[in-house]
Amino acid sequence: MYVESEVENGLPPVPANWQLYREKVAGQVAYRLYQREAQGEHHAD
Repeated sequence: MYVESEVENGLPPVPANWQLYREKVAGQVAYRLYQREAQGEHHAD
């Protein structure tokens, strides 16, 4: 999932099964790429 938001607004709320994969900031915009885990799947980090 691809999400853009203004840097000053911080992280938008996302579902619990979305894991942040990549993040980059360009000017006033933050770009985030999330991976969605299948239900029942859990990764211990």
